[in-house]
Amino acid sequence: MRNEKIGFVGLGMMGLPMARNLVEDGYSVNVFDLNKATVNAAKDFGATSSDSAAETATLSDIVITMVPDSEHVEAVIAGADGILEGLKPGSVVIDMSTIDPEMGKKMANLIEAKGSNFVDAPVTGGVGGAEAGILSILVGGNAEVFERALPVLNVLGGDVSHMGPVGSGHMTKIANQLIGVATLAGMAEAFVLAKKSGLDMQAFFDAVKNGAGRSWALETLG
Repeated sequence: MRNEKIGFVGLGMMGLPMARNLVEDGYSVNVFDLNKATVNAAKDFGATSSDSAAETATLSDIVITMVPDSEHVEAVIAGADGILEGLKPGSVVIDMSTIDPEMGKKMANLIEAKGSNFVDAPVTGGVGGAEAGILSILVGGNAEVFERALPVLNVLGGDVSHMGPVGSGHMTKIANQLIGVATLAGMAEAFVLAKKSGLDMQAFFDAVKNGAGRSWALETLG
């Protein structure tokens, strides 16, 4: 059994397989989610559960949040029965959601005022990456805190990058998303041009996927 006790708040399509990977790696994991079906699924693979995010925090050394957006992060950390209410001094909160960097900094200030630590660690790689434990994880936070969180993050990701202070992970994710959107837009225009020109679309795809137009978006979504 690993020494650090993990709390996991948010058991959606990404969070549930991530929590499972931590249990399978030997961590004691306590979970909280409003969806009782996903909580029961987590209990089936060996996690324990709590009735609030605050209770999960009380039982944990490291608390991971994986929720949809900034509003949800603020609610589970600073809201009623939130993580702040149960957080122990010296704990680490790892937010792996994709949110506004300023919200991450706000949560970091609140958590640090309680004598605990915060890192932002948004991910890329989708559900498949979460299930396989090969996510790319983009981390912002104090270097010492990053080193403490790293063994946990290595279970969840195949590539973990420390990008700088708090907020750097979230900002890197935004920039990464911008690249992805631009790539998708260009890919769509190229396929429209190819179709209007009468090209065989399968032949076009097979040709460009091995050339300069090759990309993750093309290979995955093309």
